Amino acid sequence: MLGRLITWAVCLTNLNFLSIRVARLPLAAMIIYSMVSNQLLANDVILSDVKQLRWDNRIILALADRQSEAEVMSQLYHAKSEIDERDLLWFVINAEQLMSNYEGKISKDFARDIHEKYLTNAVISVLIGKDGSVKDRQTVFSLNSMFLLIDSMPMRQTEMMRDKD
Repeated sequence: MLGRLITWAVCLTNLNFLSIRVARLPLAAMIIYSMVSNQLLANDVILSDVKQLRWDNRIILALADRQSEAEVMSQLYHAKSEIDERDLLWFVINAEQLMSNYEGKISKDFARDIHEKYLTNAVISVLIGKDGSVKDRQTVFSLNSMFLLIDSMPMRQTEMMRDKD
Protein backbone atom coordinates (compact mmCIF):
# COMPACT_ATOMS: atom_id res chain seq x y z
CA MET A 1 0.00 0.00 0.00
CA LEU A 2 2.75 2.46 0.97
CA GLY A 3 4.67 1.62 -2.19
CA ARG A 4 1.59 2.38 -4.29
CA LEU A 5 1.15 5.71 -2.50
CA ILE A 6 4.76 6.68 -3.08
CA THR A 7 4.46 5.74 -6.76
CA TRP A 8 1.37 7.93 -7.07
CA ALA A 9 3.11 10.78 -5.30
CA VAL A 10 6.09 10.55 -7.63
CA CYS A 11 3.89 10.45 -10.72
CA LEU A 12 1.60 13.26 -9.64
CA THR A 13 4.22 15.66 -8.44
CA ASN A 14 6.44 15.06 -11.48
CA LEU A 15 9.48 14.56 -9.31
CA ASN A 16 12.88 14.21 -10.80
CA PHE A 17 16.28 14.29 -9.22
CA LEU A 18 16.79 18.04 -9.58
CA SER A 19 13.43 19.73 -9.31
CA ILE A 20 10.03 19.47 -7.69
CA ARG A 21 7.08 21.21 -9.16
CA VAL A 22 5.69 22.76 -6.00
CA ALA A 23 2.39 23.68 -7.63
CA ARG A 24 1.49 20.00 -7.90
CA LEU A 25 2.39 19.05 -4.33
CA PRO A 26 -0.98 20.11 -2.82
CA LEU A 27 -2.83 18.04 -5.42
CA ALA A 28 -0.61 15.04 -4.72
CA ALA A 29 -1.11 15.46 -0.97
CA MET A 30 -4.89 15.54 -1.43
CA ILE A 31 -4.85 12.41 -3.57
CA ILE A 32 -2.62 10.53 -1.13
CA TYR A 33 -4.82 11.63 1.78
CA SER A 34 -7.90 10.44 -0.12
CA MET A 35 -6.36 7.04 -0.85
CA VAL A 36 -5.25 6.54 2.76
CA SER A 37 -8.65 7.68 4.07
CA ASN A 38 -10.46 5.27 1.76
CA GLN A 39 -8.25 2.41 2.94
CA LEU A 40 -8.93 3.26 6.57
CA LEU A 41 -12.67 3.51 5.93
CA ALA A 42 -12.63 0.12 4.22
CA ASN A 43 -11.27 -1.37 7.44
CA ASP A 44 -14.29 0.05 9.31
CA VAL A 45 -16.83 -1.68 7.05
CA ILE A 46 -19.07 -4.02 9.03
CA LEU A 47 -19.16 -7.56 7.66
CA SER A 48 -22.76 -8.48 7.01
CA ASP A 49 -22.46 -11.06 4.21
CA VAL A 50 -19.81 -13.56 3.14
CA LYS A 51 -20.06 -12.08 -0.36
CA GLN A 52 -18.03 -9.14 0.93
CA LEU A 53 -15.05 -11.50 1.26
CA ARG A 54 -15.20 -12.81 -2.31
CA TRP A 55 -11.86 -13.06 -4.15
CA ASP A 56 -9.92 -12.28 -0.97
CA ASN A 57 -10.65 -15.26 1.27
CA ARG A 58 -11.89 -18.79 1.40
CA ILE A 59 -14.42 -19.25 4.19
CA ILE A 60 -15.25 -22.00 6.64
CA LEU A 61 -18.62 -21.81 8.35
CA ALA A 62 -19.24 -24.21 11.21
CA LEU A 63 -22.03 -24.91 13.64
CA ALA A 64 -20.88 -26.22 17.01
CA ASP A 65 -22.86 -27.47 19.97
CA ARG A 66 -21.42 -27.64 23.48
CA GLN A 67 -19.96 -31.11 22.85
CA SER A 68 -18.28 -30.36 19.52
CA GLU A 69 -17.17 -26.77 20.12
CA ALA A 70 -13.91 -27.64 21.91
CA GLU A 71 -12.87 -30.05 19.14
CA VAL A 72 -13.71 -27.63 16.33
CA MET A 73 -11.92 -24.73 18.00
CA SER A 74 -8.91 -26.92 18.79
CA GLN A 75 -8.59 -27.96 15.14
CA LEU A 76 -8.81 -24.34 14.01
CA TYR A 77 -6.31 -22.95 16.51
CA HIS A 78 -3.77 -25.74 15.97
CA ALA A 79 -3.88 -25.21 12.20
CA LYS A 80 -3.37 -21.43 12.28
CA SER A 81 -0.43 -21.41 9.85
CA GLU A 82 -2.20 -23.75 7.40
CA ILE A 83 -5.32 -21.59 7.63
CA ASP A 84 -3.33 -18.41 7.01
CA GLU A 85 -1.46 -19.79 4.00
CA ARG A 86 -4.79 -20.80 2.40
CA ASP A 87 -6.34 -17.34 2.99
CA LEU A 88 -9.05 -18.89 5.15
CA LEU A 89 -11.44 -17.07 7.41
CA TRP A 90 -13.53 -19.18 9.75
CA PHE A 91 -16.76 -18.48 11.56
CA VAL A 92 -18.00 -20.86 14.25
CA ILE A 93 -21.52 -20.43 15.57
CA ASN A 94 -22.76 -21.89 18.82
CA ALA A 95 -25.95 -21.19 20.74
CA GLU A 96 -24.46 -18.15 22.47
CA GLN A 97 -21.89 -16.52 20.23
CA LEU A 98 -20.00 -16.26 16.98
CA MET A 99 -16.27 -16.97 17.06
CA SER A 100 -13.95 -16.08 14.19
CA ASN A 101 -10.45 -15.24 13.05
CA TYR A 102 -11.91 -12.29 11.12
CA GLU A 103 -10.34 -9.13 12.54
CA GLY A 104 -12.94 -6.58 11.48
CA LYS A 105 -16.38 -5.73 12.78
CA ILE A 106 -19.17 -8.24 12.22
CA SER A 107 -22.88 -7.41 11.92
CA LYS A 108 -25.06 -8.63 14.76
CA ASP A 109 -27.23 -10.48 12.20
CA PHE A 110 -24.31 -12.18 10.44
CA ALA A 111 -24.44 -15.41 12.51
CA ARG A 112 -28.19 -15.79 12.08
CA ASP A 113 -27.98 -15.10 8.35
CA ILE A 114 -25.21 -17.62 7.63
CA HIS A 115 -26.92 -20.20 9.83
CA GLU A 116 -30.17 -19.83 7.87
CA LYS A 117 -28.50 -19.70 4.46
CA TYR A 118 -25.74 -22.30 4.72
CA LEU A 119 -25.98 -24.46 7.86
CA THR A 120 -29.26 -26.30 7.35
CA ASN A 121 -30.48 -29.91 7.24
CA ALA A 122 -27.76 -31.58 9.37
CA VAL A 123 -24.96 -29.63 7.63
CA ILE A 124 -22.57 -28.46 10.32
CA SER A 125 -19.77 -27.04 8.18
CA VAL A 126 -19.47 -25.38 4.81
CA LEU A 127 -16.46 -24.43 2.72
CA ILE A 128 -16.88 -21.41 0.46
CA GLY A 129 -14.27 -20.72 -2.20
CA LYS A 130 -12.71 -17.40 -3.11
CA ASP A 131 -15.19 -17.19 -5.98
CA GLY A 132 -18.04 -17.16 -3.46
CA SER A 133 -19.48 -20.55 -4.33
CA VAL A 134 -20.05 -23.41 -1.90
CA LYS A 135 -17.33 -26.02 -2.44
CA ASP A 136 -18.22 -28.52 0.28
CA ARG A 137 -20.89 -29.27 2.88
CA GLN A 138 -20.10 -31.60 5.76
CA THR A 139 -22.18 -33.30 8.40
CA VAL A 140 -19.03 -33.87 10.47
CA PHE A 141 -16.42 -31.12 10.82
CA SER A 142 -13.14 -32.18 9.21
CA LEU A 143 -10.55 -29.48 8.68
CA ASN A 144 -8.12 -31.91 7.05
CA SER A 145 -10.62 -32.90 4.37
CA MET A 146 -11.24 -29.20 3.68
CA PHE A 147 -7.49 -28.62 3.33
CA LEU A 148 -7.23 -31.51 0.86
CA LEU A 149 -10.13 -30.17 -1.17
CA ILE A 150 -8.74 -26.61 -1.16
CA ASP A 151 -5.28 -27.82 -2.19
CA SER A 152 -6.79 -29.67 -5.17
CA MET A 153 -8.45 -26.51 -6.53
CA PRO A 154 -6.85 -24.78 -9.55
CA MET A 155 -6.69 -21.37 -7.86
CA ARG A 156 -4.90 -22.86 -4.85
CA GLN A 157 -2.54 -24.80 -7.12
CA THR A 158 -1.58 -21.50 -8.76
CA GLU A 159 -1.05 -19.90 -5.34
CA MET A 160 1.20 -22.74 -4.23
CA MET A 161 3.30 -22.48 -7.41
CA ARG A 162 3.62 -18.71 -6.96
CA ASP A 163 4.64 -19.13 -3.31
CA LYS A 164 7.46 -21.52 -4.30
CA ASP A 165 9.06 -18.82 -6.46
